Amino acid sequence: MPFNSSRPDIQLFTFYISGEIFAQFLDEFSQHFTELTESRERSIAAPSLFFEDEDEEGESFSIGGELKVLNAWRGKLNREDDLRNYYDVKILIDFLSAYSFRYSAEIEFELADDQIGSITDGNPCESLSVGLLKEWEKKLGLQ
Repeated sequence: MPFNSSRPDIQLFTFYISGEIFAQFLDEFSQHFTELTESRERSIAAPSLFFEDEDEEGESFSIGGELKVLNAWRGKLNREDDLRNYYDVKILIDFLSAYSFRYSAEIEFELADDQIGSITDGNPCESLSVGLLKEWEKKLGLQ
């Protein structure tokens, strides 16, 4: 299903990796990210990576990615779709937490263009771990 920003039932869950990105990190991360995307079916589509080369001064390189998710806040998702959405997001956060820890990277997250949290040194902030995931787990009856 192609992304259509005018569809209110689909949102982008986006991440950006901050800090210095080394070639070793990029190679390993890209390879494992590809393995992650091929590891299971997603509710809409596998997450994708994007790269931004240099700024005007020619000094920065950034990497990020996005996952299309169904808009759970509209209250019209059935439990099965909401559960698949939850696991899509949880698996991505867990994957990124491991890389954040290994490479001391900070990763910022947005949902529908609103900043919703970060991971630093492998630790998701409270807004991700409690405000997003724990609340979602309660809603789904996973706790």
